[in-house]
Amino acid sequence: MVKYNSNIFVEEYTPFSIYAVCIALLWVGIFITCISVLRKNSFFIKHCSIYTLFVLLITCITRILLPIEMPYTKALNFDKILPEIAGFFCMPLIQFRYLTITPGLIIIFIWILPATFIIYRHIKEYLHFKHALDIMPATEDQHLYNIFEKADIHNNIPGIKIIVHTYVNSPSIIGISHPVIILPDINFNDSELLSIFMHEISHYRYKHQFIKLIMELICTIFWWNPLFKKLSSELSHAMELQSDRAVCLSLNHKQKKEYLQAIAKVAGNTKNKSTAPSCLCSMLEKDDGKNLLQRFRMIAENKYQNRKKLDIIIIPLIIALFFLSYSYVPQPFSEPSPENMESGEADTSIAGKDIDEFFIIKTDNGYDLYSYPGKFHGGITPGNLPYLDGIKIYENKKEALKERHLK
Repeated sequence: MVKYNSNIFVEEYTPFSIYAVCIALLWVGIFITCISVLRKNSFFIKHCSIYTLFVLLITCITRILLPIEMPYTKALNFDKILPEIAGFFCMPLIQFRYLTITPGLIIIFIWILPATFIIYRHIKEYLHFKHALDIMPATEDQHLYNIFEKADIHNNIPGIKIIVHTYVNSPSIIGISHPVIILPDINFNDSELLSIFMHEISHYRYKHQFIKLIMELICTIFWWNPLFKKLSSELSHAMELQSDRAVCLSLNHKQKKEYLQAIAKVAGNTKNKSTAPSCLCSMLEKDDGKNLLQRFRMIAENKYQNRKKLDIIIIPLIIALFFLSYSYVPQPFSEPSPENMESGEADTSIAGKDIDEFFIIKTDNGYDLYSYPGKFHGGITPGNLPYLDGIKIYENKKEALKERHLK
């Protein structure tokens, strides 16, 4: 970002800024729109695997978790509108000794307080639900555990606790260190139970609960942005598709029909309102009929078996787009006023250092500002050299090293 001083302003690398957060939100909006459109597109589903969709989702989540400026990020200077907006948010309203109340500070409070309350409420709901599970007795039906052992061929979840309850709508798994599987009180046959257990085991194996927990935290922090609710819904659906794929790769044609039957039974079991925490991984998420229809088609039309050739092209493009999204960041820009320039002439120090300690080295892209003994401060645009009158300019680094006796 550009740093101002009465004598100098330079382009200096600072990893975090409010402008970086704003540009991150813009890119996340673009990514979410792409995810929603592509996931419903038949061409994309036909030629790209679920992994392409997951890479796009993880890219989107990573972008908002890292709203920073990279060393290669370039500032886009705006001398109209943006300086006025920045000035408004920094305008002092009330002064309390060491605290200045500004519109920006008020907005931060309005942002943080509801987020804190929502986080508290989610933690309370989770602990209440976990306590209820702890006091619920595990099923005594040994046949269920025998079927689970057949499903868990790699022993991913040893010592599992299975609970059957009439109030549960959908088979679910909860818990990271000591997971619990919850089953609705529905009459499933053995093949259906096998596919249900395989589905929930895949949720655990792919760490979907942990991913959902991160997504829920993001939704809580950005509670005011409806796009993140859309992202959470798309992520939940993608995880169901991934679990469906894991199940289908291990089932024959007849067993896949039984699996579809099991999903249909669960879809018809909506007599109760769910009070489960959002980090619960269910076989059937709270979703519209279009998503359920897509899951049925993916399984019935055997779309998980075929290799997708376009993944090799699209996944690198998504990763490249992710890094390109850090290329530019907007910022307010204004020239120093003549009054500031005049007052700056009397000040011969910069950040506590004599101006003689500073020197400039010419580069291919402009100029770089250094101070003794070789500390880099940032890049300087050529148009701003008149403001740095008095600081010596070297044609190259070799010349500066020789004269300044730098290491």
